Order: sequence, then structure tokens, then C-alpha cells
Amino acid sequence: MRKTRVLGIALSVLVATSAVRAADFVNLEWGEFKLAYESATKPKSITTLNKDGELGMSMALDSFSAGADGEKMEGSSSLAGEFVIQQPNYAKLPAMSVQVNGTLIKTAGTTAELVLTIGPGEQRIQWKPDEVVAGKYSKVLSVDIKDGLLPVPFPINVQAYVKRNPGSGAVLLTVDTIDIRIGQPNVANYFQTGPEIQTQSLALPAASFDRELRR
Repeated sequence: MRKTRVLGIALSVLVATSAVRAADFVNLEWGEFKLAYESATKPKSITTLNKDGELGMSMALDSFSAGADGEKMEGSSSLAGEFVIQQPNYAKLPAMSVQVNGTLIKTAGTTAELVLTIGPGEQRIQWKPDEVVAGKYSKVLSVDIKDGLLPVPFPINVQAYVKRNPGSGAVLLTVDTIDIRIGQPNVANYFQTGPEIQTQSLALPAASFDRELRR
């Protein structure tokens, strides 16, 4: 009889804890996206997802492009803003997967670079002078989130830089969409990779994004 009572109490505590954690996940929210005043472009549309302890966000950008051609030797573009995410302490989200899609047209003698600060991670993606590219690109990035807690506010900063050497051709770099999934470790495999998709590791912050802007 005593064992039955102990087991009953244990089950009651387990059910109560599960209910609390389920409620915490329900309370996960992206919040409002606040565009920074220095942002050169803005989102065309934002779609958010909150389902089964997973946060998702899809952002389409409006006219994000950096180009250099003719007498123009270099170009840049930027998106800067933040979400005020609400994350209860029990709602641990240990992994994040990001997919960045766009177009790159690049002849020899030109360079292109993306500097990304998304949530708790920073990444630099570079195309070297000898690379010749024409068409769509897709980059899949992943990061482990320390302690499963997201930064608040949650930054989304994308900087694009292109440059051409004298006598070289032209370069055009766009960012069309940014897709994010945040949740348990299996979200790292959410975006399928293929021959046309290059996968890189999204490192934890090694340098301040403000320092990148001041370069």
C-alpha cells in the first residue's frame, strides 16, 4: 500500500512538471521585428512558426543586392534588426539551423562576402577572386545554443560586400530569403542539403558585429 502511494505521488509530480514544461513551450513567441535605422533594406514579408517546442521564421527580403560593374568598383547592402523573443527558462532550445538563399553573378577578379549575425552566432561567407559563379546559391548554417537559451533581443544582421579589380568584369550578390528553425538537436537536419547547397558551420560569436560595421 505504501509503495502504491509513493508511486502515485511520483506520477503526480511528473504530470505536473510535464504540464509546466508544455505550458512554457506554448508561451514561446518571436515577438515584433524591429528594423534598425541603419538598415539599407527591409523585409518584404515575415512568416513565423511556433509548434511543438520549435520556433521557425521565414523572411523574404526587399531589394537586398550589392553590385559592382563599369565604373563602380565596390558595393554593399545590409539588413539589420531584431526580434524580442519570449522564452521561458524551462523551454530549452539547444540547436538552430539557418538557410540563406540568393543569387550570385561573379566573374574572375571580383570578390563577394556575406557577414551574418543571426541569434547567438556569427559567420563569414566568402567567394574568392578566382571563383566564377552565375546562378542561385543556398547556404545551410547550424549552431549549438549555449544552455539552450536564446539572446534577447535576437539579432538578424546581414551585411553584403562586393568588389572588383580594375579591368575585371562584374559582380552582383543578392539575399532573397532567410529561413530559421530553432529547437531540439534534430532541427540541425531540417534543411536538406544537396549538390547545389554548401554547408558551413555557424560559429559562436568570435568578434563583435559592431567591429565589422566599423571596418
